[in-house]
Amino acid sequence: MKEFALPGNSHGCENWILKFQIDTARPTYQNPDPMKNLSSSAFAFIVSLPLLLTPDLSCATSVGPMIIEQPVNLGAKSDPARIPLGRVGVICNYNYGLHRMISEPRPCSVGAMKWEGGSELDQNLASVFGISVEPEDSTQIRPFPVTLRVKSWNPPGYSPYTKDQVLAATLWCLIRSAGGTPESPLVVQVVAEGTDDKMLVEKCSGKYVTQPGVDQKEVPPVKLPGSKIEVDSRGIASVVFSDVTQRATFPSLSPAMIILASDGDGDAGWYLLPVWGNGNQEDSGLALSFVPTAICYSAWRSSGRVEANSFLAAGGSDSFKVHQEKNGDSLDIGNPRVPQDTLAAGILALVVTAQPTEARPLKVSIRLEEHGLATYPAFRSAPGWTEMKNDAHKTELKCEFVWDAAAKKLVKGSVPLVEINASTDFITMTAGQPTPPIAAKEIDRSKAKNAE
Repeated sequence: MKEFALPGNSHGCENWILKFQIDTARPTYQNPDPMKNLSSSAFAFIVSLPLLLTPDLSCATSVGPMIIEQPVNLGAKSDPARIPLGRVGVICNYNYGLHRMISEPRPCSVGAMKWEGGSELDQNLASVFGISVEPEDSTQIRPFPVTLRVKSWNPPGYSPYTKDQVLAATLWCLIRSAGGTPESPLVVQVVAEGTDDKMLVEKCSGKYVTQPGVDQKEVPPVKLPGSKIEVDSRGIASVVFSDVTQRATFPSLSPAMIILASDGDGDAGWYLLPVWGNGNQEDSGLALSFVPTAICYSAWRSSGRVEANSFLAAGGSDSFKVHQEKNGDSLDIGNPRVPQDTLAAGILALVVTAQPTEARPLKVSIRLEEHGLATYPAFRSAPGWTEMKNDAHKTELKCEFVWDAAAKKLVKGSVPLVEINASTDFITMTAGQPTPPIAAKEIDRSKAKNAE
């Protein structure tokens, strides 16, 4: 972090503090809690001196990514009884310009979702239904009303949802991010452009309170008629519709959880963001974990979207192979080119993605050239990891994982250096210094084959 102090001026600010964070390594992201700002080292904030000296600016500026949810469009594979809410990153100054990204198009990472009448590239239901989030003042989301504009578009033919349901899911995304207090509630105004949608105005417009006021008294949970929020074992929230019969056998798409680094001024670590495939084939959540995913937006439209997968942004690996079998999944990571803490966070995300059990464990193999061993000492000494020489110049590190989905913790295997917070789904570095490397037990390849 670089800080530069400029002399005071007549506007009452003794010193202007301008903070720069410049690092092209990877983007960073913020807690969904709107009160917790996490800065980014992947983007530089550039201002001019004349702009700094205007009286309307605050004395410090911090630009970094924040997290917000979008109602996810899974095309013809959508579950009629629920809409998943998928987190994305937004690069902005604090939360300025954040909330309108709820309705921005969300690209499908593996190509268009196909249905009998055509194809769809947009995985944001608000976007494809013509619903936009329009804050009156994006720098002050609570003091001024937020408009949810419903265009007079016909719902797409592949979707099982109504405008009523998608509007409710969009509103939930806004409420869960912006919130409101008794003294300063979130004011939402619905504007319906089509005559048939006028009934939505009264149904969803209103004032919403999700946080205690100055008296710190607990407030009752927000209720929207006909819908509620459920969170699954991966930490993904969904809007569930009470008036739609849920089908237990519905073949839901399995998402991948990718890591988003957050190593700026705030809490250092990684967030887990869900990524879905296009449903045109048997998408493996594990395979999707290493697909480029441009779901990190910018509050400045000219900047576009950038890579949201911090494992790939940090260097990725030479290869990644997934093997799906009846008794469990296995994956091979060939010659990773990332720091060992990023590799550790990525592997923990793979465990959350796979949700391995005793009956179907997850086996992870890291294949390294001889010179690469020195880069990952923590894995060589971690409990449950074995080291096997394939030949004189290649080594394989292996571990088997079983996950307790309810407690969100490993019951078999270990991931060095990092841990996950069960309440926030945030991955952090473990307390203290990394375990020093020790001589790991080597397994001779010929003996291993005989043992099998």
